[in-house]
Amino acid sequence: MPDLAVEINLTSGSIDDLTKYQYLKIPEVWLWENNKVIFFVYRDSGYLELTISNSLPNLNSYCVTTIVNSCVGRSVLEVENYFPVGAVSYGMLRKREPPLH
Repeated sequence: MPDLAVEINLTSGSIDDLTKYQYLKIPEVWLWENNKVIFFVYRDSGYLELTISNSLPNLNSYCVTTIVNSCVGRSVLEVENYFPVGAVSYGMLRKREPPLH
């Protein structure tokens, strides 16, 4: 069973659709909808919204929202500029502007 699920809603779906993850008892869900990433953590009563990820405590939803929205429509090579070498292994993410073409 995964520790984290990420759902991207481009045209349909909503926060109310988290019941499928609740049934599977997935501890954390990230939902991207309307250009905003929201983190949720599973509790016995359902999912509660988080600002900081339980799975990746160096990440907050605002940072992820900013990066994701800045990367929409960009190439993989441009997106890689957001992640310096070793960022993931050292838990350090810093935003760098991708080059404009």
